[in-house]
Amino acid sequence: MAATAQASNRAELLRSSTSYRRWDVEHGLLLWIYEYWGREPIHHTGMTTGLEIGVQLEGRWLHEGSLLGKRLFDEGTIHRINIGERFRVSYDAAAGRGVQVGFALFVTEVPELRGLGAGELRFDREAGLRDRELVEVSRWLHCDPWDERRRVEARRALIAFVERHAELTPIDPLMAAKRELERYFDCELRVEHVAEVAKMHPVTFARRFKRRFGVTPAHYRVNWRLHHAARLLRTRPAARVSDIASECGFHHSSYFHGLFRERFGLPPAEWRRDR
Repeated sequence: MAATAQASNRAELLRSSTSYRRWDVEHGLLLWIYEYWGREPIHHTGMTTGLEIGVQLEGRWLHEGSLLGKRLFDEGTIHRINIGERFRVSYDAAAGRGVQVGFALFVTEVPELRGLGAGELRFDREAGLRDRELVEVSRWLHCDPWDERRRVEARRALIAFVERHAELTPIDPLMAAKRELERYFDCELRVEHVAEVAKMHPVTFARRFKRRFGVTPAHYRVNWRLHHAARLLRTRPAARVSDIASECGFHHSSYFHGLFRERFGLPPAEWRRDR
């Protein structure tokens, strides 16, 4: 009877568990492998600070981006999240096991992509939805993510995917202002200064920015700071939390801790230990 109960508990744990592994790879590339079996629904919202590309190897994934809309991605399909795009994931994992290999490219840090110039990378809804090369490379990477040769091959395939399917579009005034916020996220920029970049009256600029991106310019900058702080906490484990907060433009420790906990669910030091 006890053995049966133990077996049942192990089966229940398997059904409700997830595995999320994340690696920072050199030259502006971050890799993750996400496997989920659980009965608990996945609910996640956020904003990306890099160009994120997810390859669904097994199962399905419901993804809603502020630019590409809502779609259910099944096995062998690829979804993208553009830089600065707000997104929402809401999917009941009880439908079955899911496996996703994902990448985040920080484009300004990738030497091979710097030649694209000052435009904005954008994907059409259908562009690269099923790219056999990237899917195949992701499958091999999932088998052994520690293999350096496979990481190098994945990086090459990822850059080739972007070059094949992304369109370089001119930056409109609002995008230029958004990029200004991203470039100088650690500075105390006044809305009047950013509005000048967009060549708009501050009130008009603030209204149009929120209509376009869903948040005010100030809220967007705070989000960007928090995500950058999270990345530094993960990649610089020896750095003091207070130093990282200051580097990201937070000069009051209690304010930073409160915002970080509200956004990520844990204080910075605990969040770092969990990672």
